[in-house]
Amino acid sequence: MIIIFTMEGKYGIIIRNHHKGLVLDKLRVREIENFLGIYSPFYIKDMKLDNENDVFTILLDDLSNKNKSLASRFKSSSKKINYRWKHIKFGRFDTIIEFNSSASSFERLTKLVCPAFLGSANKEHTKQVTETILFAHNKKIDADSISTLTGLNLDDIKKLIVDNESSQISQNTSSLLPLETDVIWIKIINREFSLKTSLTPLRMLLHKLELTEINSENSNTLQESVATLRAFFIKNKANLTEEYQQIGAKADRSNPLEKTTTQSKKSNSLTPSHPVWDSILTEKFSLMSSNLAFNLYISRLKGLYNKDLSTSEERDIIIELMKYLKKNINSLRTELISIKRIAETIDTEPKSNNIPDKDHSIWQEILTEEFELNSSKLNLNLLLVKLKSQVSKGMEQESCYELQQFFNDNYRSLRREIEILSTSKSHAV
Repeated sequence: MIIIFTMEGKYGIIIRNHHKGLVLDKLRVREIENFLGIYSPFYIKDMKLDNENDVFTILLDDLSNKNKSLASRFKSSSKKINYRWKHIKFGRFDTIIEFNSSASSFERLTKLVCPAFLGSANKEHTKQVTETILFAHNKKIDADSISTLTGLNLDDIKKLIVDNESSQISQNTSSLLPLETDVIWIKIINREFSLKTSLTPLRMLLHKLELTEINSENSNTLQESVATLRAFFIKNKANLTEEYQQIGAKADRSNPLEKTTTQSKKSNSLTPSHPVWDSILTEKFSLMSSNLAFNLYISRLKGLYNKDLSTSEERDIIIELMKYLKKNINSLRTELISIKRIAETIDTEPKSNNIPDKDHSIWQEILTEEFELNSSKLNLNLLLVKLKSQVSKGMEQESCYELQQFFNDNYRSLRREIEILSTSKSHAV
């Protein structure tokens, strides 16, 4: 008999029913371990699938028990506690994590950091479930919506929120590091995310972990590397302020839209006038996101933004986007990092931007209305009214120079207008 259990169409568990009992396909077990972020010394000892009650139970063990003699295992068996937590759902299946261990062993294994796939000794849910729900609750999402989004039982969600209402974890969720299941750690190790650091021990660790993954034939080493890297961040928190900021985990709760440079140590916030917002909303830069709610939200804003709006109306849309990002800071950590990277790209690019020379005839054509610029920028339109008035009084050259200088000074916010000029200046005589 073969049972195939599919999870989001990506992974499966194959269980063969032999005369000796249930035998797990080791390859599929490894895939499940990787998906849940299970790393050494923890491993999946057994799995049980209850189709009638829609329950999927995962039994964990640690490697130290494998090396114990039969006598020692028997001696310590009476002291063991069966820890049991509810975890994220696998499709329609409620997932249960079980871990058999003595109290002392459990404390030793979770002393530095409790893995996301485990929970506290006196709690009913794993750390990943707890933090996910509390993050959502702190963002004023009601229990019914959390249940719909996560697939978790409504009663469990309400109980968890009540139990942690006044706890330290509830108060400080915004300052927590990403869980080891967060893709940011894998991206750092694989150099898909450029983590800038001047801390030599961290640089050496990253180099070591990268080499480990290159040379390893065991897929499970990646999760071990992630756990090692995250543990380093926890242990050396005081020396990793800038590194925490880069991955969106500021312990001081400051705004993640702030830009910090190692050169000046000066923080500058991304104001509504920064061209990064215009670049994102006009899709000059692609802001990739796996967050469905955010993708739907920003698509709506792009539709509004790219209509014929005034400068104040565009600014209102940008402010709305900034408020949304701030409100959902914990769930949009990767997106905030991407925005900072786009802003840095814009700030460091050359200032030429293909603006025509001050003596180019295109400026005269704009001021004499031979060429229609059709800009929605209020400050530019007000300037044009003034300069056209000056042209009528014989101040043509001065007005052309002033207009060109305005474009040079405000090139970041006038990208669309500059594009129009660049495509039209070849036709100007």
